[in-house]
Amino acid sequence: MECRVRLGDVVKVVKRGVKPEPGIVYRHYSLPAFDNGMRPEKVDGDTIRSSKLVVFPNTILMNKLNVRFKRVWPVLECNDRSIASTEFMPLKVEGADYWYIYYYLISPALTSLIEGMRTGTSGSHQRIDASSFLGIQIDLPSLKNQEAIGRILRAFDEKIELNNRINDYLAA
Repeated sequence: MECRVRLGDVVKVVKRGVKPEPGIVYRHYSLPAFDNGMRPEKVDGDTIRSSKLVVFPNTILMNKLNVRFKRVWPVLECNDRSIASTEFMPLKVEGADYWYIYYYLISPALTSLIEGMRTGTSGSHQRIDASSFLGIQIDLPSLKNQEAIGRILRAFDEKIELNNRINDYLAA
């Protein structure tokens, strides 16, 4: 059975700021790190010049800057020194399947919708507002169907990742 809910009914923005400390190595989830293979950078706090957000396990980092680029980062495991750029909204899925929500967040339909919600003075620095984002209405299938959809889509992505590793190995 499908129901219509607000995105904010199934995801919560979990924001806890932190000022990185010199001498401590952090796993930094940044927009450039996402673009460079979705691998967080290991960075000493001394080189980080601004406050960041704490990253918690089972979080989805959703970019709010230049949303057309779809920088949506699933973070299943992380350590207590994991931080993210404030250009991400850290989302905790509650009351829905994690992978179903992840695939919804990267869908072309959502990207198109949130592109119309951008605000800002220049085209390259437009952001989406968290409250508007959380107010988006979505059709949510039953939890059983969400889990099945998420499992199938994740299996496809895992197969693609495996094929890419094999291709890289063969090319080398």
